[in-house]
Amino acid sequence: MINEQADNIAQSVVESTRFHKLLEEQYENPFDQKKFQDMPEETFDNEVNNLIEWCEDLDYDKYIESWF
Repeated sequence: MINEQADNIAQSVVESTRFHKLLEEQYENPFDQKKFQDMPEETFDNEVNNLIEWCEDLDYDKYIESWF
């Protein structure tokens, strides 16, 4: 039983890793750009926090109103 659970966990990790790699291949990470790689860590952290804050404040319904 324990070996079966360990096998299931190991398989889940493998599948999760494959899925993560597939996502990386499908979508470009904007933070991989050179300007972000050369940025001081504090400035980079501020950029990430600003993006997170923008996402949290986004009113999707209001945002798409202008599409119609």
